[in-house]
Amino acid sequence: MRARFHQLLVDSGLIEPLEDFVYGEYLSEEEVVVIEKSRQVGMSFAMSMRALCDAMMSGQSWLIFSESKEEARRKLGYIRHVVERLESLGFDTGLIYKGTEGYTFRSGGEVRVFSYGKSRGRGFSGSLLIDECFWIPSESLRELLLKVNPARLRVHGVLRLVGSSGYKGHYLYDGYRCDRWSRYPWWNSAHFCTDVEGARREAGKMTTHQRVYRYGKPGLVGLYEEYSDEVMFRLEMECEPCGLADGLIDYELLMSLVDETLESDTFHGLVGYTELMERLQQEKDRYYVGVDIGRRHHTTEIVFVDWDYSVRYLLTLSNTSFEDQATILQTLLSSGVVHYLTIDGTGLGMDLAERLLRNYGDSRVNVVYFTAESKREMVYNFLRFCSTKRLRFAPLHELFRQILDLRVEVSRSGHLQVYSSTKRHNGDKFWALCLALYPLRGFGLAAPASEFHGYPLWESGALGLTRIDRLRAMRRTFAFFEES
Repeated sequence: MRARFHQLLVDSGLIEPLEDFVYGEYLSEEEVVVIEKSRQVGMSFAMSMRALCDAMMSGQSWLIFSESKEEARRKLGYIRHVVERLESLGFDTGLIYKGTEGYTFRSGGEVRVFSYGKSRGRGFSGSLLIDECFWIPSESLRELLLKVNPARLRVHGVLRLVGSSGYKGHYLYDGYRCDRWSRYPWWNSAHFCTDVEGARREAGKMTTHQRVYRYGKPGLVGLYEEYSDEVMFRLEMECEPCGLADGLIDYELLMSLVDETLESDTFHGLVGYTELMERLQQEKDRYYVGVDIGRRHHTTEIVFVDWDYSVRYLLTLSNTSFEDQATILQTLLSSGVVHYLTIDGTGLGMDLAERLLRNYGDSRVNVVYFTAESKREMVYNFLRFCSTKRLRFAPLHELFRQILDLRVEVSRSGHLQVYSSTKRHNGDKFWALCLALYPLRGFGLAAPASEFHGYPLWESGALGLTRIDRLRAMRRTFAFFEES
């Protein structure tokens, strides 16, 4: 049935034929399979097509879990596109309900999408697809599987755990029992490889450098050269889990601070900034914001931390002029969503920082100059927040990857040095986070007195608040306070 459905989609010009290894997973019948794969090989798309086929043709439902609500809806977007195209060609898909969270068919099957933290699929049963499984914190993944597996077993469904490689020490790498564990590095795909059959025989005997230049297509070679170091390339493209020797922070500790229920997202460029502003204005919260002015390609990183010490949003501005960056930061400050903004005033950021400080004053803007001493203080502040578990993270995987890639050592002169093991970045996202936390140094080391006395948590972070700012903050908890 799945084979016929695939052929129908190909013959109708709706999709390109799936590659052999992807097609094999599309057809496979084993109950529990872990698929560790290179990025961009089409596996998530194939699993979405399998879910559509099973739901539409045989009445077998699928529950698809992704890292965020937006990503879950992207998976549903694959299905929506194919269903709409089939109907436009005159096919009866049997669709009786469609919504932002799923599709239901006349056969009785449905496809439902969820984010990890927002739902455990309560009230639904079917086969399970858990996407980017190696980036779900170990405890969260254990809990998710305990919650959803009974619903799968009740209808004799299958489980597919799919994702690019993660870090050693993750729950799945610790002897997880499955019927099959398959790894598909980049050389399995003709999109990346010039000679798939030859590479499958020989690539495993070569070094990464040798196989990339022997079998990689120009685009893959360019990608490899952009990485500068092989560690992250092997992690994301060659299914090789990464160790964390001498890392800035322990993987398990960082993942234990992740709260999947927090609304979050990573935004890019001017379009992403517009989307972020819409969300921030709807939430009506106020944030501590850290801004690291980029040194290369005009890349600036902006991190948002809320009043409860939760790292919520990340905005990356690449190839954005300094004038546009200034406009964005001024708008953030003027809109009321920023309580306190800390900006890197070193080098390229000096003029922008001084302009913001001049326009908004030191009660709203703080300028930090990157020196060995200030960096040491910010790193220790970050580690104190983490070790005391006073900091929470929304699932911001780009930030996690950068933090886990950082290494730390002490120089002969006694200065703390933080550097990227892959040399792929300067830790800009991490430093933006440290800047956001900078006004809160000294807090987060123990439960604040406000919690002991039952006062709202904002009290523990009320550094530098005026009386009016305190009243504004208290309105979140006590509605009877009115601004004067």
